Amino acid sequence: MFQAFVLYLFWGSLLNIFAFVTDFQLTYNVESEDNSFFRYTTSFSCMMCINITLWPWMIYIFLITRNTSMRNDWFTKQSTGDLGWRKNLLRVFGYNPLTWLVPTQGLYDVT
Repeated sequence: MFQAFVLYLFWGSLLNIFAFVTDFQLTYNVESEDNSFFRYTTSFSCMMCINITLWPWMIYIFLITRNTSMRNDWFTKQSTGDLGWRKNLLRVFGYNPLTWLVPTQGLYDVT
């Protein structure tokens, strides 16, 4: 469950960054002779979308490294199942780094 959501956040953030870069280039090249402030409005809104997608990204990486979820009280330390940040990440994403960006079944899903 965590891997699929984190991958969704990763690919969404990558798409937002791509949209920001291409939109900024298009806006800057088309309206370069016009020195108005309006040409930066769309780029600013794309940059805000990137910031909005990065916030859940950081929260869920933090939760995975502590082996907690939003359902638990994530401010308290959970002693059951916490293997350390590295082993928790390997437990969620699997041991093969080539499959980390592909939605596969991690060790956390095996019952």
